[in-house]
Amino acid sequence: MKRIRKNIVSCLCLWLFVLTGCMTVAAGTGGIDDGASLLSGSEMAKVSEKLNELVSETGYDFFAVTTDDNGGDGPRAYAEDYFNAHCSGDDGAVFLIDMGERTMQIVTAGKMIYYLTDERIDRTLDRAYDYAADGDYAGVFESMISDTKGYVASGTGADHLYNEDTGEIIKIRSLTFSEIGISLLLGLVSAAGAALAVIASYRMKFSKYIFDYHKHSKLSLSDERDVLIGKSVTHRRIPRNDSTRGGGGHGSGGSTFHVGSGGRSFGGGSRKF
Repeated sequence: MKRIRKNIVSCLCLWLFVLTGCMTVAAGTGGIDDGASLLSGSEMAKVSEKLNELVSETGYDFFAVTTDDNGGDGPRAYAEDYFNAHCSGDDGAVFLIDMGERTMQIVTAGKMIYYLTDERIDRTLDRAYDYAADGDYAGVFESMISDTKGYVASGTGADHLYNEDTGEIIKIRSLTFSEIGISLLLGLVSAAGAALAVIASYRMKFSKYIFDYHKHSKLSLSDERDVLIGKSVTHRRIPRNDSTRGGGGHGSGGSTFHVGSGGRSFGGGSRKF
């Protein structure tokens, strides 16, 4: 009896260990790096709380960063390098306040490129601008985090991606629940119909007639040859389509991205203040 209890306890401990490990892998990372010393202790605590809520709800990596020296690389490259150095996964964003260039920068990676489209980023920066102009930098982060949380809750907004490096436009179309349901139903009906037809044909369910191939079949072989006596070739010129594609990812439903530091694809946007 003791051995059974011991085995049960061991199994439970192993199960909890595996479960905890899986949760650790799935969980995102969040943090504040106030390199420019813009936030007070209470402000950092408040921003950290909201940031951790966003990380917990999404499982992605989010960082609120301030700096007064981006090393000459610019706000975007600085934020991208920061994400690469601190991320635990492939999805997330960096909210950066660069005091050296007086710039608010948002950098998105992975799935966040689809959630924070160019239009949504512009709206987020518009709302954060008033806080930055007033010197309320904690308000900037809180506004960005709140907007991001709302956009994630409302679902992905990108219907196309624009590759800033190549100019390529990648169309995206998500199926609705009704379309998915109808497609599955039609697939099941078609598969069932085909299966029943094959089963019925093999079992001769709908006919008892048996064809007497010995009596009715006939084989006749003859020698035939095909001789080429002429050839005609028709040439047709296909006109080239010189129409210009639309603009990039900016505007409703588009997300602009480029290959940044470390070969990772990043989206985002910025605003001077």
